[in-house]
Amino acid sequence: MIRFFRSPQPAALIVVPLIVLLLWGQRFFDLPFAPAEAGGPLWALFVSLLGGLPGFVRFILAVGTLSLSAIYFNLMVNRHEVLYKNSYLPSLFYALLSSASVELLTFHPIHLVNLVLLRVLDKTLDLYKNERPVRGLFDGGFLCGLTGLLYPPAGLLVLLTLLGILLLRPFNIRELLIHLVGLALPYFFLTVLAFWNGNLVESWTRLLEPFRSPAWIPGIQMEEAHQVLGAVTGFLLLLALLKLRANYYKNTIRTRTYQQILLLILLSGIGSLFFAGSIGWAQLQLFILPVALLLAYYFVSAKKRMWFFETMVWVLIGVVVWNHL
Repeated sequence: MIRFFRSPQPAALIVVPLIVLLLWGQRFFDLPFAPAEAGGPLWALFVSLLGGLPGFVRFILAVGTLSLSAIYFNLMVNRHEVLYKNSYLPSLFYALLSSASVELLTFHPIHLVNLVLLRVLDKTLDLYKNERPVRGLFDGGFLCGLTGLLYPPAGLLVLLTLLGILLLRPFNIRELLIHLVGLALPYFFLTVLAFWNGNLVESWTRLLEPFRSPAWIPGIQMEEAHQVLGAVTGFLLLLALLKLRANYYKNTIRTRTYQQILLLILLSGIGSLFFAGSIGWAQLQLFILPVALLLAYYFVSAKKRMWFFETMVWVLIGVVVWNHL
């Protein structure tokens, strides 16, 4: 399994949609959408337009979104050399983690947030030594604003992008203003539309509601299979962090900076949980990008004791299948 996804053959990317399709297959006829209240105004519009579609059409939309996210994530990681060696492991772990439990088999605004976030990251990483950064700064800010309209707690990603820009480029007030103008535009459009429809106060009240009463309310019921899944994933994540710490200064400065930005996503995901209200399974998908990357980093660095790494991958796959049975 590891050798297949570490190989340079792009056939590995064809397997990723098949994995998503198999793990989500039980929801082919009755895949639910998260309610409009689970996200922001953009998600409410999405549900109103597509929520009445047949179950299999919603299933195709969800599987297509996750497969596209996994493949795009992998291509972005390889193109920017976020890992020191190209592989297709990031897409494998993204597909497994996004489908790790039956409770995750719901089309949630965070699925779209992760897809938009990947584009934001792509734009942000392109800023490294870019002599024409204006377009990337504006587009990244605009897309980051869209994530806040899809899922309001994801608005904290603005801090991520600002820190990413400061890590990748020298301080420039003009560039920051361009980014902030792009960030403000989606909210400006929302304000104009809400004013036109006569519900300006209601729209902004709903958008800011999660930030008015932050809370950390666990809403996850952990069964035995869930506990084993959490233990296996946590163990692999710990090994990955130790491996990253041991090899950190062996990487190039650019790679280290990119890895810092991915770790910032992990911290911003933790921060967003305080504004998510009841923390359910869907909110855990905010951590898919950094966790999938860390696991890919750990397994791509495997050189000795390959039997151990192969065993751990199959253990993770086995636990995921157990959570679906």
